[in-house]
Amino acid sequence: MKVGVIGLGIGGQHVRDYLDHPAVDSVVVNDLDPRRSEVLAAELDRVEIARQTDDLFADEAVKIVSVCSYDDAHHEQIVAGLRRGKHIYAEKPLCQTPAQAREIAGLLREGTARLSSNMVLRTCPLFVGVKEALGRGEFGDVFSMDADYLWGRTEKLTRGWRNRMENYSIIQGAAVHMIDLVMWLIETRPVSVSAHANGLVTGKQGGRFPDFASLSLIFANGMIARIGAYGGCVHPHFHRLRVFGEKKTFTHDPTGSYWLDSCEPGTAGIEAEGAYPGREFRPRALHSFVDEVLYARPALVRQGEVFDVMAVCFAAEQSVREGGPVAVTY
Repeated sequence: MKVGVIGLGIGGQHVRDYLDHPAVDSVVVNDLDPRRSEVLAAELDRVEIARQTDDLFADEAVKIVSVCSYDDAHHEQIVAGLRRGKHIYAEKPLCQTPAQAREIAGLLREGTARLSSNMVLRTCPLFVGVKEALGRGEFGDVFSMDADYLWGRTEKLTRGWRNRMENYSIIQGAAVHMIDLVMWLIETRPVSVSAHANGLVTGKQGGRFPDFASLSLIFANGMIARIGAYGGCVHPHFHRLRVFGEKKTFTHDPTGSYWLDSCEPGTAGIEAEGAYPGREFRPRALHSFVDEVLYARPALVRQGEVFDVMAVCFAAEQSVREGGPVAVTY
C-alpha cells in the first residue's frame, strides 16, 4: 500500500512509522519547504516527493494521508483528501471550529473513507496500566482526575508558526491530549466544561494568544476532571496525571508514579509499573489505523472519539470567551 504525509515536522516521524508497517510499500511526502522533502527522501528508502499537495491527493495509489501541517491548514487538507476518497490520519487538532468539524463529519458520512488522530498518550504503558486498573474496578467510584500538559515551550508560542496564525488555541494544541486521555481512561464523555485562560507569560515576549488554560470537565455522575495546559511553564515536557477513587489513588508526577491504597500517615506508595513516556510504543496508534483501513480492525483512536474530544475543546473555548460553564454539544 502507498500512503502520503503532508508536513514534515512531526510528519517525519509518521513517515518512519509507516515504513515500519509491513503493508506499506512507499510514502509520498510534501512540505512547504521543498528541502525537507528532499532531505528525507535522500535519507530513507521508499520515499517519493510530491511538489504540491494536490499532486499527492491526485495520486490514486495513495490510500491513506497523514495531515501533519500547521493547525490552520488541517481542515482544508482533510476536506481535500476526503473528497478524493483518501483515509485520513490527522495530527491534533482535527480542525479549528465546530463548522469545520461538521463539514468533515458530513464528508465521512457521504463516503467510505475513515479517519483517526494521533492521540499517542493512549499507547503509553503506564497509562494503559491505569486504564486496566479502572476496568477491573480497583478504584471503586472515581470522583476526580487531574491531568496536566506541562509543555514549557515558550519559543514555539512566540517565535514559531503558532504565533503567526490567525488564531492559535492552547486548548486544541495542548489540553486536547489530556482531554483525550481522561475520556479514554474512563470511557465516558463530560456533559459540561468551565474554562479560563491567560497569556501572562508569552504575552511579555510578543505572544498573541493564551499560553495557559485551566478546564473543569463535569460528568453526568458528578465526577470532575481538572485539566491544565501549561505552554509557558518552566518545566520539562511532562504529562502529569492523578486519579482519585474511593478505594485507590494513582499519582504520576516528576517525582515518580505510585499507587496509594491507605490513608495512614507514613504509608509508602507502591511504585507503578509501565514505561513513561514510552515513545517507542507510539507507532501503535498509526499502525492500528492502517490495520483498520486494510483489515477492518478497530483503530486505537476511533473516528467518533476524535470528534468527541474536539467537541469538548470547542465547548472549553466558548467557556473562555463567555466566562461561564458551557454544555458540550457532541
